[in-house]
Amino acid sequence: MKRFFLPIMLFISILRVVANPLPVPSVEISELQFGADGSWILEIAVSPVGANSIEAIWIKSNSGKSMIQNFVDDGSYKLLVVENDNLATPLTINPLQDSISVTFVWLDYEGWYSEPLIYGYPNSNVRTPKIGQSIAAIFYSGGPYSITNSPTIGVENDSTGMMGTIKGIVYDKDGLPLSNMGERGLMFEYLGSIFYPQSDGSYSTRYYSRDNDEVWSLKYRYENVYRSVGITPITFSMQPDSVIIRDIYLTGEIATGINKINSNTESVLKIYPQPVKQQSLNYEISIPVKSAETYLIFRNMNGQAIYKFSVTENKGIITLPENIKNGSYIVQLISNRKNYATAKLIVQ
Repeated sequence: MKRFFLPIMLFISILRVVANPLPVPSVEISELQFGADGSWILEIAVSPVGANSIEAIWIKSNSGKSMIQNFVDDGSYKLLVVENDNLATPLTINPLQDSISVTFVWLDYEGWYSEPLIYGYPNSNVRTPKIGQSIAAIFYSGGPYSITNSPTIGVENDSTGMMGTIKGIVYDKDGLPLSNMGERGLMFEYLGSIFYPQSDGSYSTRYYSRDNDEVWSLKYRYENVYRSVGITPITFSMQPDSVIIRDIYLTGEIATGINKINSNTESVLKIYPQPVKQQSLNYEISIPVKSAETYLIFRNMNGQAIYKFSVTENKGIITLPENIKNGSYIVQLISNRKNYATAKLIVQ
């Protein structure tokens, strides 16, 4: 009878777990650093669900796996700092390229391996770290990962030393510099910081030190909800404390909150005569004009601002600079930091 009783009780226990799911511990890689002699040191973030919930932790690389010795789960969150001396058998981790993951034994079952930290391969998002650098999880543990010039083995990760700068011009879907974001800002999907394009569409923001990152969209905040807008995909690799240039071309519309009448640029801004054959032209604006907060920006077809005219009346005459060249230009109507309308201008 005893032979049948134990399997039945085990089956009942499994049913209870399925019916009442238990919280699951988390064991994930937080940081990896190499010494000049090729030795490694690994930081692992351990989040148990109670004392003795985790019975054992294993580290796996391309060369094999080994168990951490003398691990005691006291029920508290901790950062384990592990070297070869802490393992039951030595484990090789290749400083040039490898795939590292961790697993654990929980309730007498082996937990699943965490998402591996993969570095150094041609298509990896993380390059081989240099001496003095480390590979650190951007969100404390479990990836995604970034190279950092400021290793923090034994303490929580932060972004110090992880980021470089990316800058350029943001263009809307019509190819004009984007300048109507106000205080809402934009950010790269997932791993970017918030940035605010200037009136000429120029931007500058921080980004984590990763390789082969491809960005397909930006996020922005509208009516207290984060929304996405597509862009022409850009690919780049960032080094810590470096600067790269990437222009951004939107492929979709950004909700602006401008009244429906303002979506018809001809009803908002009129410039005439066309083409302009002298230095003066007329303008008419249908939105309320706020002194010192409304102006017209004249740009060449490369997006460079060549002239700025402060608007104090809803209609008037503009005298163009004497050195303006014949050709096509874009005129932006900016009011209260918003781009309300654009118009084309031809100078002959």
